[in-house]
Amino acid sequence: MPRVGLTRQALVAAMAHAVRNFAHEHPGRYAATQTAVISSNASGERLAHARAQTVTVIAAVLREVTLPENRMVDSIRILRSAVHGFVLLELQGGFGLPDDLERSFTLLIEPVTAGVSRLGTDGR
Repeated sequence: MPRVGLTRQALVAAMAHAVRNFAHEHPGRYAATQTAVISSNASGERLAHARAQTVTVIAAVLREVTLPENRMVDSIRILRSAVHGFVLLELQGGFGLPDDLERSFTLLIEPVTAGVSRLGTDGR
């Protein structure tokens, strides 16, 4: 059980919601931290640091749920891809139907977080 008192799945889901909230509150900053482009100037170095911090925070949450190191890269990619795909569509107006976006995001995140959190218990 994670130290903060949440289940593995709830902790990973909370992180996914936090990423989505950050994207809504700071869309430019969020977008800037999603690429792996490397630059040699000072502003590029600050951006590279911000990008690295994004992955570092996600990895810290995954370590909190006792995810094995050998599954870390796959799990980070799975989580970032699911959240980013939803957020990108959402921010660019890709969801035109009136259905509840919160419900849709939760329905997306539930199986993703269940699968990732399961890696912390059975390693598959």
